[in-house]
Amino acid sequence: GVNGELTDLEARGPNDVWAAGRKLVDDEDPGHALLAHWDGRSWKQVPTPADAGRVNDLTLAPAGVVAAGEQPGGTPYVMRLRHGRWSQPSVPPGGTDGSRYLTSLAWTPLGVTAVGYEEGTTGLPSPLLLTGGR
Repeated sequence: GVNGELTDLEARGPNDVWAAGRKLVDDEDPGHALLAHWDGRSWKQVPTPADAGRVNDLTLAPAGVVAAGEQPGGTPYVMRLRHGRWSQPSVPPGGTDGSRYLTSLAWTPLGVTAVGYEEGTTGLPSPLLLTGGR
């Protein structure tokens, strides 16, 4: 089996369900992307890019899904699975210390919209809204 946790679930219908989260190698591991798909008969793990850290949120997109998460070092990422191939739209760099966290995303006619927060010089979080990645 797999050690880890699931953080999100999305469904197009009873034969097209996606689950996402993180898998762990040991108790010191910050986590690696975990994505699974239900085809109406069984769950199957979906291979993800090797450098993808834990998945915080998942959304349905045309011909696939989009996931947002954090690399093991804390850098945020967005990755899209479309027709069985992964792409990674760039996430603009953060402020002075670069601490950005993506907590949720949605697919819109313009592409991906992601929300979260970034930590500034005051140490307090500021709202973050990113739009347009395809």
